[in-house]
Amino acid sequence: MSGKVRISGFSTATQRVDAIGIQLTLQQWTGSTWIDVYRSRNTSSSSSSNTYEDYEVEVSKGYYYRSISYHWIEQGRIREEGTLTTGSIFIPNN
Repeated sequence: MSGKVRISGFSTATQRVDAIGIQLTLQQWTGSTWIDVYRSRNTSSSSSSNTYEDYEVEVSKGYYYRSISYHWIEQGRIREEGTLTTGSIFIPNN
């Protein structure tokens, strides 16, 4: 059985930067480890202060899922990066 989940992410800077980006990953809990079931493309905006991504992903029911968002900005020769991991959600069979 399958269902759908929506994952989204937003990167923002306090000012316009040379590049700002985000990549989203959806993971499934197998009972012993987290495995990647979906990874978005790297999305980057030039000369902006924010970027947003939103995806609907088909998943198998009866499992826990979480998303990981990887964010970065570049200004001149400086690059800053960060990762955010959500809590998990269970997709029931019914």
